[in-house]
Amino acid sequence: MGGAALIYAWEESRHLDAIVLESVYSSIERAFDNRFRQLLPGFLLPLACGVKCCTSWRLGISMNDLRPEHWIKELPAERLLITRGALDKRVDAVDFERLLAAAKGASQLVVSGVAHSELYSAGGERYRSKVLNFIGTLISGRATKTRSENR
Repeated sequence: MGGAALIYAWEESRHLDAIVLESVYSSIERAFDNRFRQLLPGFLLPLACGVKCCTSWRLGISMNDLRPEHWIKELPAERLLITRGALDKRVDAVDFERLLAAAKGASQLVVSGVAHSELYSAGGERYRSKVLNFIGTLISGRATKTRSENR
C-alpha cells in the first residue's frame, strides 16, 4: 500500500521530482474484492462485505475516500510512472487502466510474466532500465532548469 499512501499524501508528494507507482489499486474496495476472490471459495465471498464495513468503521473513514484513482489527478502526470506486472491478479488491468485514465499523460509500464510484488525482482533489466531512465530524465531536466535559472 506504499504507492496508494503516496497518492493520498499528494499535497507533499506532488513536489517530488519523479514518482514511480508499482502495482497500485484503483480503490480499496477493488483491492479487497480482488484479494477475497483469490483467497476465498465463491460461497464465502458474501462475507467480504462485512469485512469491508468493519474495516471502514475501524479506520474511521469511508471506503469511498480510499480511492487512489480519485486523488492521483492531484499529482503531476509528467513526473508519474505507473507500473504493474501483466500477471498481477491483485492489481489487475482494470485498476491499472483506471489510474491511467485519472492521471492523463502519465508514463506507463506493464512487465510481462510478472505478478504482484515481483516487479523489481523478476522484472529484469528492462524494468530497472525503464525506471532509471524515467527518473534520470526528470532529474537531469530539473538540474538543467535550475542551472539556467541561477544564471
